[in-house]
Amino acid sequence: MLVFLTIILFILLITPISGIFLWKRSKIISVLCFMPLALLIIVPTGWYVAATNHYFIKNTDLSEEQLGGINLFKPLTDEVIEELGGYELHDSVYHELLEFKHAWMTINEDHEIRSFSFNEKGQQTLLGVEVGDPLQKAKDLYGSHYANDFEPCMASWIFYVDRKNNVELEFIYDGEEMIQEIRLSELEQEG
Repeated sequence: MLVFLTIILFILLITPISGIFLWKRSKIISVLCFMPLALLIIVPTGWYVAATNHYFIKNTDLSEEQLGGINLFKPLTDEVIEELGGYELHDSVYHELLEFKHAWMTINEDHEIRSFSFNEKGQQTLLGVEVGDPLQKAKDLYGSHYANDFEPCMASWIFYVDRKNNVELEFIYDGEEMIQEIRLSELEQEG
């Protein structure tokens, strides 16, 4: 452990400081002294951006995808509200958020469903994945074209995207890789 800490200390402190002192003697050697520190920052950052950005994963056909029999981009009906039970309405900047007992949904000004999520067993995706299933089941059924993401000390998830149909499907899982929540949403476009 001490050897590892010494190496990290050397990379983070000694080489850049040496580079500063060597600047007048040799600019090339000075720049090379900063390279380990730069790589230590660039490589993990680049990996994270590539691993969590939907632009770097292949498309998955989610054109017919539904969750609990509910499809995106359709008007919210009284039947859906009745099936999910009563809800609490929350306003947000762009959409209205409807919070049900074991689900949430956002709708736009035309009352079209833009995203929804379930966190209780019983609501399946089109291919039969539901809350409580092992994450591997989702990977087996939806394929290997997914990306990982996480919030430190909070949640981890994988997601599939369908750029053609503007759909994203997320499987949020726990430390034992059991699915805790499933989200189906409109793919956020960078603009």
